[in-house]
Amino acid sequence: MNPNPFSRWVGEVLSKADAAKKNRAKSQGRRLHCEQLEDRVVPATLINIVTGVAGTGTLDSFLSATDGTINATDSAGIAGTISQGALQTVGAGIQISITAQTSITFDAALTTPIALLTNSTSSVQFIALNGNVTFDDTTDTLTTSGGSLTLVATNGVETLGNIATSNGNINLITDAVAIVGTVNAGTGIVSIAPSSTATVITVGGGATGLGVSDTELGQITAGVVRIGDNALNYTGSIVIDGAVTRH
Repeated sequence: MNPNPFSRWVGEVLSKADAAKKNRAKSQGRRLHCEQLEDRVVPATLINIVTGVAGTGTLDSFLSATDGTINATDSAGIAGTISQGALQTVGAGIQISITAQTSITFDAALTTPIALLTNSTSSVQFIALNGNVTFDDTTDTLTTSGGSLTLVATNGVETLGNIATSNGNINLITDAVAIVGTVNAGTGIVSIAPSSTATVITVGGGATGLGVSDTELGQITAGVVRIGDNALNYTGSIVIDGAVTRH
């Protein structure tokens, strides 16, 4: 008996439709796994300030006489270095802004002061978004030529060597600080404030929280020293936990 031609035609149509459906599913499955890795932006991690002439640091290409900015996304998820020479080539009226996703260190191998050209028309800031700002050798020195200087250690500690600004203001924003060297703003203002609004501030003994001892106060030169900051909507307490003398 001859097969029904209509049934055979329907069967062929269904087979072709089923094959097309399977092909689409396979194609869609493959597309779900496609990635364009070259389009990703990965944050920077630790930034280390090292000795050397401009061009020897892995991040030096971001700096020039007219550009002093390195963002947290300017290093592909690995530790980067900035040479002393590159920082010192940034022009006098150009803001220097160095941001790391974790911490910033000033390398122990630095042998001469980092003397920034930044004058009173501009400013310098080193920002650790989730870590410490550390002078590995606390006898090292960082200076500006009158520009203000801000160090930020979010969720971290600032361990400081010598910093001086030729009368520019100095801002230390951190939840814990160790002033081992000297902090010299001349006639400018030195401000010490927490990076977290609820951090306890202790002054005199400086035993807990953002602690500033009387010894550390004696290492600060400024027209005014401010501890705490209303602009941060600070909610923590300020405790005098030891003697504070006039320096």
